[in-house]
Amino acid sequence: MKRYITAGMAVFFASILIFAPASLVTRLVPPTTQLALLEPRGSIWNGTGSVVASGQQLGQLIWQVDVLSLFTLAPRVQWNLVQPLLEIHVTTIGINEVTFAVNGNADLALLAPLLHQYDLFIPGSVTLIDITGVFDVPEETVNELAGTVNWSGGQVRYVLSGQLSESTLPEMNADLSDPLQATVTTPEEPIHLLEAELTATGFIKIGMTKMLTKMLHRPWPGSDPDHAIVLVVEEQIL
Repeated sequence: MKRYITAGMAVFFASILIFAPASLVTRLVPPTTQLALLEPRGSIWNGTGSVVASGQQLGQLIWQVDVLSLFTLAPRVQWNLVQPLLEIHVTTIGINEVTFAVNGNADLALLAPLLHQYDLFIPGSVTLIDITGVFDVPEETVNELAGTVNWSGGQVRYVLSGQLSESTLPEMNADLSDPLQATVTTPEEPIHLLEAELTATGFIKIGMTKMLTKMLHRPWPGSDPDHAIVLVVEEQIL
């Protein structure tokens, strides 16, 4: 009799886990003012929901858990975020230390409201190419970052000293490295254009080379080589 009771309880709890509603995801990851998952459907293992960031609809999130990976104590989850202007594919593995791999592309029209605050207009699209890293959940830090972000290039408009300026910039690659750094070059004939770093205190630090100031029609005085960093901008974003 005990054997049947035990088997029955196992089936009961397994059923609860298998058919656990997707709404549990919002309880595990409660919404914040920056990011929220709305209208979850399906199950916790295979579901969908709408992602909203800072009040802006980002798209439909679709997730699928590899149930067999749970037995290795390193759950593997496939996340897909899609909408007409955005398609991002992410694979995560682990719990406390989560390794991730990201690929996808996005139309920069999505960032128009944000860029407008800085009097910037940047056209084209960005492609995320084999971006990998490790997210330390307790420490909330990213380590072992690698991969490339490609921008298609185009005519950039910006306000400087109260005047509207325009520059046509070439295609660019941002090669990512640990800790949260990027080196920007042109892909075909590598030319060092820019360096960026996100600091632990939430500041983004951007260093522009003399060559980039030439492309922006703002030549930097002096005899510095084109690849030298001649202008550093630092601003808090987090």
